Amino acid sequence: MKNFDWKELFKHHPLFGSLSEKEIEGFLADEVSEERTQSPGSIILKEGEFGDSIFLIGAGSVQAVLQRGDGHQVALALLRQGELFGEMALFQQRPRTATIIAKEQCSLLEMKGEEFLKLMSEHPEVEFKVLLTLTERLRHMNEQALAVQLKDIDEKFSLFNAKLDAELKVFEASLKAAHAVFEQTKVRTDEVITSAERHEATQDRTMKFFGVAVSILMAVAGWFGLSKYQDVSKMFENIKQNEEQAQQAENSARDSAEKARKQEKNLEFIPQITKNLGQTILFTFVQELTDKTPTKGEIVAFYQILLPLRSNDPTLKWRILGEIERGMVKTQNTNLGIYADLLTMNIKDPEAQAPREKIIAYYLFLSCLILDIEKQKERFDESFSEFLKYVREHKNQHLKNELDFSMLEDLFERQDDQKKRDLFQQVKDLIP
Repeated sequence: MKNFDWKELFKHHPLFGSLSEKEIEGFLADEVSEERTQSPGSIILKEGEFGDSIFLIGAGSVQAVLQRGDGHQVALALLRQGELFGEMALFQQRPRTATIIAKEQCSLLEMKGEEFLKLMSEHPEVEFKVLLTLTERLRHMNEQALAVQLKDIDEKFSLFNAKLDAELKVFEASLKAAHAVFEQTKVRTDEVITSAERHEATQDRTMKFFGVAVSILMAVAGWFGLSKYQDVSKMFENIKQNEEQAQQAENSARDSAEKARKQEKNLEFIPQITKNLGQTILFTFVQELTDKTPTKGEIVAFYQILLPLRSNDPTLKWRILGEIERGMVKTQNTNLGIYADLLTMNIKDPEAQAPREKIIAYYLFLSCLILDIEKQKERFDESFSEFLKYVREHKNQHLKNELDFSMLEDLFERQDDQKKRDLFQQVKDLIP
């Protein structure tokens, strides 16, 4: 027995508003969903528990938290009326990733996971919106968690890794769902429109033919008798009915085309999802990179994730290189090995086809080697020769007037070693 007016909430809900009344009633059946009332402070879900149900908030609010080993909690998000939770465990078939606590008196609708998955398979637009909402929430939750000063790096990385894994899976699923819906709808639309056009053309020719035939028959009705004329009239009526059916098919095709256009519009969200994902990872990457005791393995892992994302966000590649340059200047002669390894990955990345990006990466890489030239002399000479050859092949890039050299110039001006200053000038002079 449900006391809350869930049907009204479903009708005006951004995710479920497209469902028919019959579908809503089926979803609210007692064997499919159950109403739960939670008092303030009560635990609804526990981190680490298994479960495949998903919850919709009808009234009140709940808070998602992470339990820390010392008994403290890290607050991740506050969820209010109309929001879903519990979907991550359902999608990934993993234990609950957070503890959910009632913030105030709540009315919740607990829905069976298998029924919810069935609903999304029948309504791809619902799946797309759910995944899009989940992606945005995960980004926010991740930023909240990273803003907290956790006790050690391992704990911080473990937390981020769990959230990142979830966000990547959701991003991939949302992309596939959007493309699948759009392609399927487009194919069906093309087929129906083509069929309708053929049907309409055939009916038009048939109508013209029978129009002439009926006129002749009416003129010579005395020769054939009234009964024959009535047979022709019935035939004419059948043709009119066929024409109406063709019109209905055409209208259905137009409706399908409109749905296809709406699904195509949904694809516009994909670049924004990618951009949010890249910004989140870049934020964490910079934090780890400038840490007093950076962990090389973690930094490299973040960088390997960032590299493929820059193909979908043109500004990301320049932000990555800019943050590396700032980090080199800030840390000066410390952690140079980490910076050199990151820039080597960028230079050797097979997807880094843009000469401008590669030239800047070479410039930063060689500058990094110069700062540690006592140990990196042989590596510098070999890389300098490679850079010289690459620049000769891409003389038309004209980067010298666009790049701001001030950050590294100031750094090398403060160097006591004249040899380092001269080598930096040689590298700078090579830039086309």
